[in-house]
Amino acid sequence: MKPEDNPTPNSNLSDAEISDQERDNALKNFMHPEDKPPQKSWIRTNLTRLLVVGGVIVICGVGVGIYVGTKPPQTTKPPVIPSTFDVSALKSYIGANDSVMMPIDNYTANAPPIFDTQTKIMTVPVPIIFDSSDVPNLVVEKLRNNADNSLNIIKIDGLKSGSTVFSPFDGEITVYPGDPNMDNFDLYITDYQEKGTAIAFSTPDGVTPLINFNLPATATESVEIPVVKNQPIGNINGTSITMMGTAPLSKIFNLGVSGGKVILLTK
Repeated sequence: MKPEDNPTPNSNLSDAEISDQERDNALKNFMHPEDKPPQKSWIRTNLTRLLVVGGVIVICGVGVGIYVGTKPPQTTKPPVIPSTFDVSALKSYIGANDSVMMPIDNYTANAPPIFDTQTKIMTVPVPIIFDSSDVPNLVVEKLRNNADNSLNIIKIDGLKSGSTVFSPFDGEITVYPGDPNMDNFDLYITDYQEKGTAIAFSTPDGVTPLINFNLPATATESVEIPVVKNQPIGNINGTSITMMGTAPLSKIFNLGVSGGKVILLTK
């Protein structure tokens, strides 16, 4: 990060203005990391060495094959999933043992606030619509954001390709020019009391939108589209999604739980 991207907050700024600076820096770090200088190809640098080693492998191939064939197969033990989901864990697993499925309406009727102004904690359900017959097998990682040292990034792996992402609140979705696959997009809450509260989404394989953004190929500015709570946004093309939660002075971003079970939402 360049020094000018992380200015020292002025002591005359209010908490909200300082929070806006932190949020902007965090978003830049999350969605627009600086390009690294080009690296010389490792294969090109070590081509001669690889050819020599390759010749040795061919000569010894028969012996190696016999040895490998006698080794016992390697097995990976499945993770032990506890009966409760720890929202503070840096790495955890979601399975049938520590999750509960419920319709979206049941969750929203008793859901905690997206951002608690007292505890400064953001909470959202897993923003994916699951089929009631799905057996969850997900890996969750909570990552530290180097821009403001907060634990406000959550990565979820193991999703079903084609799963639908939805909006957990009334808000506005922002799509960026030059990103037709929706690899990155923001979702801002519109409640004036929660100004600055947003979720930045990132997916390695993009999202097929279920909303018409009318974003021309020559667009040079972002496009904002209003969305309502529970509205489908798009279908993920891969099996993972990363979210960064930002809110005024927020440092923690959690998944919603009920009775110690992480909540998975169904239609």
